[in-house]
Amino acid sequence: MTSLPPVSRGTDSGTSHDAAAQLTGRISFVTRIVAFVEVYPGKVRGEIADGLNEPQERVWRRISDAVTQGKVLYGSPRLYDGRKQQTVWPKDYQSKSFLV
Repeated sequence: MTSLPPVSRGTDSGTSHDAAAQLTGRISFVTRIVAFVEVYPGKVRGEIADGLNEPQERVWRRISDAVTQGKVLYGSPRLYDGRKQQTVWPKDYQSKSFLV
């Protein structure tokens, strides 16, 4: 996958990034993950990676960013492919009993 050069710098404000995305039609990978989690709540990193057809390592890093930004929440872990992975939930999910 070839990536395009950034339109805004990493040090630019959030509004600058929003404007750049609007002008270029680009959508950030964090936004793609958040949208996926809103449609499919409670999935683990591996399932999200499979659903987005992306490597788990890339998804894992951006999920961490989305949690830090308060866009999604980690939930209780469950097994996926023989390993425990935390579930990921939308920030406004109805039931909060899944949270760790």
